Amino acid sequence: MLNLDILNEETYTKNDKTYKKLGFTEAYKEKVIKQRRTKAKKLRRSTRPIFKSYIHKVLRIVHPDLSISKKGINIMDSLVCDVFHRFSCQASKMSKISKRRTLTVQDFQSSTRLILPGDLGQHALLEGRKAVNNFMKSRKC
Repeated sequence: MLNLDILNEETYTKNDKTYKKLGFTEAYKEKVIKQRRTKAKKLRRSTRPIFKSYIHKVLRIVHPDLSISKKGINIMDSLVCDVFHRFSCQASKMSKISKRRTLTVQDFQSSTRLILPGDLGQHALLEGRKAVNNFMKSRKC
């Protein structure tokens, strides 16, 4: 079998003699081009994080007697993804402003203050600190 790694879409479109020299038919050329396009589309699709299972687990812990519909889970998932994206973008901007490549705690704290208004931001910072402290304590043991 021939090594198809040397062939790509540009080879076919720029130089029609290449595939003829290697003995490929026009139909095979179209098939390979189509396969490469679909592969490129699959690679291009950005996979966003999915929090559905975690939302369901937290609901079971907080309110074991309640349930949520699939539509509600999807809405909560998109909400969590949106907030996560906002925090990460804002923290990234903060690190670029301070001319650092590493995200620090201060970047996330300031992005939390900017994104969440008033008491909600302060409460989020408190809960975040508490969660990090609990994680560090459990890690030391």
